[in-house]
Amino acid sequence: MTQQIENINEYTKTRIEDLAKRAGLSVETLNAEFDKYMKEKWVIDQVSDEDGRKKYIIALLYAQYQSRPKVDEYTVIPIGVNSRHTTSKGERTAITALVKGSTINEPVLKQILFWGKHSGIHKLIQWGKIYDGVKLGTYQTGAMTGDDRAKFENPKDLQDELGILKRVGATEVTIRDMIENPSKKLASGYTDETDLRILNAVISRGAEGTRKDSDTPWANYVVTDETVGMEDEVRPDGTLVPSNLTIWIDQIYAGLPELALCQFIGTVRIPEQGQNAGLAQMDAIRVKQIGTGPPETIDGEDDF
Repeated sequence: MTQQIENINEYTKTRIEDLAKRAGLSVETLNAEFDKYMKEKWVIDQVSDEDGRKKYIIALLYAQYQSRPKVDEYTVIPIGVNSRHTTSKGERTAITALVKGSTINEPVLKQILFWGKHSGIHKLIQWGKIYDGVKLGTYQTGAMTGDDRAKFENPKDLQDELGILKRVGATEVTIRDMIENPSKKLASGYTDETDLRILNAVISRGAEGTRKDSDTPWANYVVTDETVGMEDEVRPDGTLVPSNLTIWIDQIYAGLPELALCQFIGTVRIPEQGQNAGLAQMDAIRVKQIGTGPPETIDGEDDF
């Protein structure tokens, strides 16, 4: 009996080491999952003898990880949150990042998707920092995906984020010329989420709430810059230069003070229908406050 247990232990050890290599996981992680399954009542109820249970759990682990995409290691610089949604498959967070390594020789902007329990990734990473050795999978569409194998550890400072973004195609814009510089559209008709624009502007006001039709959160800023006036302007060709711009943001960026100077990174679209047809709008994946605005007025004192 002892010999049999020793054999099954060697079997589980070898199989876990093999699975760790194939799935891009640590042996420690798989051992922890193995031990957890060994204590689960539903597993014990199905397979009462210990040796049979160990074989069953090995099969469970292989079934669990065989369906996951193959991963490779990359250097990743997270730029911002592209979107957060609740789908039929659960919570999904998409971030936009500069990615290099393995199958990608030069830095490129990529969308990286995180699902379910991994969708809180935006709370764990620092924007504009360098992360080495991040394990990511790749979809046929070119988008990438991360799960528990994607470890964002030991962030390093990035010296010239703006310069690097420009080298991969990001363009600085103003509110006045934004109408002439929308982000590209894909063949599907959707905006290319990696065709970024960079705008420095002052916050006039901010708002946030919940959509009545879908019970999902929304937030935006209305901003202005030095290139526009107090009123909307109609050009000779009929295009409108608005006196301000609405920028849609993730709620994690809400709450910045009015009159603060900020840098907005995101995509620009020109709606073709609805009340905003023909007006440029920005969907920001990142909001970086670069100026504080005036100090708050103390009660009882004049503004001037």
